[in-house]
Amino acid sequence: MNLAHIALAVGVTAVWGFGFVVSKEGVGLLPPLFFLGLRFALVALLMAAFVKPPRGQIRPTLLISFTFGLGHFGLFYIGLSLGVEASTSALLWLLQVPFAVLLAIVFLRDRPGWRGLLGIAVAVGGSVMMVGEPRIHANMWGVAAILASGLAWAVANIQIKRMGEVNAISLTTWIAVFAAPQVLILSFVLETGQVESLITIDWRGLGAIIYMSVGSTIFAYGGWYYLLRRYRVTQVTSFILLVPLVGVVSAVLVLGDPLTVPTIIG
Repeated sequence: MNLAHIALAVGVTAVWGFGFVVSKEGVGLLPPLFFLGLRFALVALLMAAFVKPPRGQIRPTLLISFTFGLGHFGLFYIGLSLGVEASTSALLWLLQVPFAVLLAIVFLRDRPGWRGLLGIAVAVGGSVMMVGEPRIHANMWGVAAILASGLAWAVANIQIKRMGEVNAISLTTWIAVFAAPQVLILSFVLETGQVESLITIDWRGLGAIIYMSVGSTIFAYGGWYYLLRRYRVTQVTSFILLVPLVGVVSAVLVLGDPLTVPTIIG
């Protein structure tokens, strides 16, 4: 990778890392699926009028909106709303990297070297150590939702890679267009208090929606898809290892999450 693409990858992971703090705030102020639906809806409103759908790729984009929108983000926000700390979710979220590498081995014949396999072992070991903490072990439903969201993310990455050449901004926009109604309908089926939370929303809630829509979705995922089309899945996903570092430090400094020895080692 050239230096410009390395800088893009690092910038994307920094935005995602702080996104754990922002997401935790968001699901504390709004029902989780409703918060996610508003995020996708804002992306769709800002971009759809200016960006055409991926040419000849409507069906794959629709399928990705299920695995990526409902699967990855829906489960992740539910896990946060069930009480998983932002710092903990940042570390557990890391498992989507070995998930993606393992799926790439099976479906894309992408063979990592010994360093990649060692990285998988380290990632799994750190996550196991985190789950073993009493305060985390007691919230296994939330932990399970976070882990399942990581698997959904890995599946979406394989789907994107199989699409071949596709405009990154177009893909990001139309995933949001398709995902927004799915998530909002599911929210009104499963959740309550959406209207009340929207009426009483303050600057923190609005800021969370804008950050996750413009920063984490339009900029970060647009950049991520751009890199995925040009480099091996195993090479690009390795940068995800920076996300937990940013996420844990941000959660400790901003939200006051506990910084325990297992967290540091994990």
